[in-house]
Amino acid sequence: ILLSPEQLESLGFRSVVDNKAFSARLCVMVVDEAHLIDLWGLSIRPSYKKIGWMRSRAGRHVPVLAVTAMLQKKSEAEV
Repeated sequence: ILLSPEQLESLGFRSVVDNKAFSARLCVMVVDEAHLIDLWGLSIRPSYKKIGWMRSRAGRHVPVLAVTAMLQKKSEAEV
């Protein structure tokens, strides 16, 4: 299932997540463009905060993979 952060808020998706059969078959949660969570999560796209809600609903048996092509190395001064 491929969703935008905004779709995590839909009543239809919430009913799917609450379905025990679906939850039992959920095997991984992947977040693409993970760098946007920090950049946009609180201002431009508040729906990014719902990723945390989904993580809590998925259960501990579901690993999370966050990917990005925009990761930048911090300088020594920033560390």
